[in-house]
Amino acid sequence: MRITHLALSLAVYTGVLLAQSGVDTTLPKKPGSVEGTVLNSVSHEPIKKASVTLRNLRERFTYVVMSDAAGHFLFDNVEPGSYQVSVERDGFSSVRQGRRMPAEKPIVVEEEQHIKNVATQLAPKGVVSGRVLDEDGDPIMGASVQALRYFYGPNGTILGPGATSNTNDLGEFQLINLEPARYYFRVTTPRRNFPPGHTRGARDETYPPIFYPSAMEVAQATPQEVATGAQVTGIDFRLHKMVGYRVSGKVIDGQTGQAARNTFVELRPHNIPIGMNSGMAQVQQDGTFEIRGVVSGSYTAMSQHNEGELRSSARQTLNVGDQDIENVLLTLRPGLDVPGTVTVDGTPASPQNPQQTAMPPRSTLVSLQSVEMRGGTPQTRAENDGTFVLHDVAPDVYALTVYPNIPGAYVKSIRYGDQDAPSGQIDLRQSSAPINIVLGTDVGQIQGIVQDRSGKPAAGAWITLAPRDDSASRRDRLNQTSADQNGSFQFRDVAPGEYRVFAWEDPDMNLLYAPEFRKLFESKAASVNIGSNGKESVQVTMISSEEMETEKTKLP
Repeated sequence: MRITHLALSLAVYTGVLLAQSGVDTTLPKKPGSVEGTVLNSVSHEPIKKASVTLRNLRERFTYVVMSDAAGHFLFDNVEPGSYQVSVERDGFSSVRQGRRMPAEKPIVVEEEQHIKNVATQLAPKGVVSGRVLDEDGDPIMGASVQALRYFYGPNGTILGPGATSNTNDLGEFQLINLEPARYYFRVTTPRRNFPPGHTRGARDETYPPIFYPSAMEVAQATPQEVATGAQVTGIDFRLHKMVGYRVSGKVIDGQTGQAARNTFVELRPHNIPIGMNSGMAQVQQDGTFEIRGVVSGSYTAMSQHNEGELRSSARQTLNVGDQDIENVLLTLRPGLDVPGTVTVDGTPASPQNPQQTAMPPRSTLVSLQSVEMRGGTPQTRAENDGTFVLHDVAPDVYALTVYPNIPGAYVKSIRYGDQDAPSGQIDLRQSSAPINIVLGTDVGQIQGIVQDRSGKPAAGAWITLAPRDDSASRRDRLNQTSADQNGSFQFRDVAPGEYRVFAWEDPDMNLLYAPEFRKLFESKAASVNIGSNGKESVQVTMISSEEMETEKTKLP
């Protein structure tokens, strides 16, 4: 008894010393476990070899396991805490990909708790197959087939690639891993490359790029809906040769006057989507180039040369009729320097500092995004005096985006040279002019209530505030928020003007940036006109997911 009492006293005394020294005497919590199944959202069959991640929401560490042949996964020795589960597998996508993900209820693992039956789903991607044949029905090997789809986002609507496949010796192709969408299919055939000065002989014949089934332009093409997990067959092309012409010329360095080297010349047709060409040729040592097999049409001949951080480019519009085009001269010139100013009209209101004086527009971010998504994104920040210069900007058409670094300020006006540019679009293809940006401070507020079709508060609905004027496509004028548990929402720092207020149930976030999509629902939006320093209230009915799915089929 005495020995036991002494040992207990020593243990208590040691614990006191450890506590006084700051050493954590808390025993580690015993781990728990999490298990579940990964299922195919269409067939409801198990998915094996899926990568399952369990992410701790507080400490940000993760556990990763693979699902077995039965789709089963198990995380053992899981430290107690709150977690979220995510799943990935080639050939599958998230069931809600592109959607606004609501705040999911986390998985809470308690000490020694074993959580079972965590069900996760992946949506199988689509597959499209077909053949490419010539006019005699013989297969064309090595043809490139692209699945193209329209992408909607903050920088506009573009037709971009979804997948690419080449035909085999039977002319067969297969496009895999296609997200559910409406696709346009385009085929191009291999080109023969001839060096400049090659013996010309008879007129070239070529298979021009066409859209399915036999259209030269996307406007006349037949699109195909590819649903989740769809197996689409029979996308067959029958190609017919056309007369092909030659486009030749020279590329020179505009600063030295010497022949340009280590660059290419690309022909971009005016009647096909952005980023696709109808021919490319490497510039030879003497600066000459030749592109063969060019069918009649309007093109832009382009060349670009990068050396370190310096970039020079050239472009020229060409109309190919029924003969070769020779002696095209492309002169590479450095990018433009585009100057500008940012000024502040008024003093921003600040509840924290009602005596605040006018703030300089320093650090306001000015960014240019190519409308055709061809190059980088030139950007800079305004100096203390509000001046800025965008350096080395390639000739192109750009969308201007301004991010004021002043709370309570908005972009009131944009002028490019002597012209107003309310849409924010700047044309720098020929020359540059100063950009003058005025920030306003007389912002307003809009509050409102969103209800579902039964008149009940639509908690969690996503709200879009979109202008009705020429600034509808500008990112800085599009505001978004979500409704609280009572269906209430509020927008602060709203630029004066006319707006439409849309409420959405589980939207595809990219679509909300597309004016074409919002236009489909104008009759369901609430209108509001906010004045200088004004306050307005609105009530709006939520647009259901079913309505959105139905209406978006009207988009290209």
